[in-house]
Amino acid sequence: MSSFALRIDPSRNATASGVTHYEVWRRDESLKSAQWQDVSNIPANLMSKGHVYTDLHEHPRHTYAFRVVAVSATTRSQYNEIHIVSQR
Repeated sequence: MSSFALRIDPSRNATASGVTHYEVWRRDESLKSAQWQDVSNIPANLMSKGHVYTDLHEHPRHTYAFRVVAVSATTRSQYNEIHIVSQR
């Protein structure tokens, strides 16, 4: 299996909104009934200059969508969505 490496930068208002961590969600768009899955939690302190998330669970020629969600004590905000096709 190969893997995806996604560069994730912090949200622009992370400090002001009190972001505690970021979640990476993945959905296999090649499957009709695929659900979104929470695949990673990244502490906010690791995101100060960005972070590279590596996904090792891909299938050949499948299309994946990734969502990045910024989480604070009171809110969850999706701020990025990426679609990638496996190149294997």
